[in-house]
Amino acid sequence: MARTLVLAVAVVAAAVFACPASAVTLTGLASTYGSDPVTGFVDHGDNNLPALAGASNARPGIAVMRYDTLGRWWRVCTPAKRCRWVRQTDIGPASWTGRVVDINSTAARILWHLPQGDRFPTDQGAWHLRSHGPTLTRRQLRQARYERCNTTRCRRALAPHR
Repeated sequence: MARTLVLAVAVVAAAVFACPASAVTLTGLASTYGSDPVTGFVDHGDNNLPALAGASNARPGIAVMRYDTLGRWWRVCTPAKRCRWVRQTDIGPASWTGRVVDINSTAARILWHLPQGDRFPTDQGAWHLRSHGPTLTRRQLRQARYERCNTTRCRRALAPHR
């Protein structure tokens, strides 16, 4: 009996660690939110208080309408297949918008070199997202910080949230 129980526990543990049950994949439309202190863009519809404790809209982040993935890293790909690692720092967009992700203005500028606010390509093309987890490997973290990011100001903006 004890031997069967140990075997059952081992099988369940192997299944839990082999399959990332928390991985979520989303595809759909995107928009931008939040103010960008570098460019002076101000989003009057945002309170500039991300849901993730210690996060700031001055650092790249996304909002997905999932509370269970708050603080996790996501691989976010534009319709043009330009992919970046971004942390979920907020909850949104509202379900009535039909969008799956909100990109904060800082992430749009730093990671994808996209315009903010009214000039962002809102509702144009399908964005692809896949959740990863609360941490990244060193290689993934290096990509998150330095892909198309070659200035000291850019690297400082992408430093881990504290």
